[in-house]
Amino acid sequence: MVEVLAALRRARIARGLTQAELARRSGLSQSTIASLERRPRADPPWSTVATLSRVLRMSPVQLFGLRPSKNGRGRREVRV
Repeated sequence: MVEVLAALRRARIARGLTQAELARRSGLSQSTIASLERRPRADPPWSTVATLSRVLRMSPVQLFGLRPSKNGRGRREVRV
């Protein structure tokens, strides 16, 4: 779990983005970004995963270790 927590933060910092800038670019709230960096949801909405992946130019697997489930929500299937 710690690796997943660090992956989003590392990706954001590597691209020179603050949480506020990532929030602005992604259309998510800064509190959502902060929350995902502190303690990611076990099943974040796939739209959130896809949006952050697009903004950070990483695949969802690289970023969160997630792939879409049949209902369109993220599901942890691969560890980063």
